[in-house]
Amino acid sequence: MRVTPKSAPLIVGFLFLGITGCGGSTSPSPPPVDSARAFTTTVVPFSEKRWLANGRKTTYLYYANQDANTIEIYQTGVLNPQIVGYITDHVVGPWDVFVDSNGKVYVANSKTITVYPSRTKPASRVIGLTRNYNAYFIRAGADGTIYVSGCLIARCAVYAYAPGATKPTAVLNFPYNFPNQDVPYGLAFYENYLVLDHGAGCAACSFVFDLYTQDTLQSSGYSYDYGISGPSGLTKAGANTLVASDGNDCLIWVIPLPFSQSYKNFSTHECAGYDDHVAYDLASGFLYDSVTGNGNIDIYKLTGEYLGTIPTGDRYGNGVAVGP
Repeated sequence: MRVTPKSAPLIVGFLFLGITGCGGSTSPSPPPVDSARAFTTTVVPFSEKRWLANGRKTTYLYYANQDANTIEIYQTGVLNPQIVGYITDHVVGPWDVFVDSNGKVYVANSKTITVYPSRTKPASRVIGLTRNYNAYFIRAGADGTIYVSGCLIARCAVYAYAPGATKPTAVLNFPYNFPNQDVPYGLAFYENYLVLDHGAGCAACSFVFDLYTQDTLQSSGYSYDYGISGPSGLTKAGANTLVASDGNDCLIWVIPLPFSQSYKNFSTHECAGYDDHVAYDLASGFLYDSVTGNGNIDIYKLTGEYLGTIPTGDRYGNGVAVGP
């Protein structure tokens, strides 16, 4: 693992022209919009009597089903989970979903970002994305700032939206010069930083983890290189572990923080050759790996033990999240 100083890419304006795939592959286009379905409010019939042994409310697994223009909500901690609810209001071609510790839900759609006060409420905030920009990954900080990353033919970028903002309040632009890719993918948080997985800027380069200040997206000056060959989805497994799912090499990386050299990786049960999305359930110890390209969600332990698969029926396979 190499740690090198790194200057920040130029933070300038934004212009997006068309969408490209991950790792040099072409991502599937969003499905046609069924407006009658996508813009209806769904109140999810949850049983609030489910509690964990330690007294905390249980968490749920959220899945961005692009085929169905739906966020599906599953039980966690079981190997054959049932869908217990849906979010459909303003969900159109969803790429990713994130749930904060208060149960607020954030969805990166094909042309919008939507925010829901909870899994049972309709959208309280809809942000239009610039032109036809698609956000592959979405996260929200403790202060409510929303971060999205994505890539188009002419330019790739990370956007930051301050609470209440309808336009980006900070933009981190990356050049896209295929095959010399420097493209942003997975997002996670570490201390006061936003962790970004992106290409290091050459055809033979590995993907690296860079740390940026939250809100302003200024470089911290450090880049962590573990030799990961393809774009990765990122998640935190507790406070002190970063998990990256590399769809190119069919590997999941488990990295102790602060970015230790005592990391490990294990082979995935299946691999479609794209950037996978991952989410971790702290209560059960289940790691959920959404396999982009076939719509399955594979379940693992952090030790690498494969536990089972959730077949979603979605042709794409996109974002997963765990939250209240």
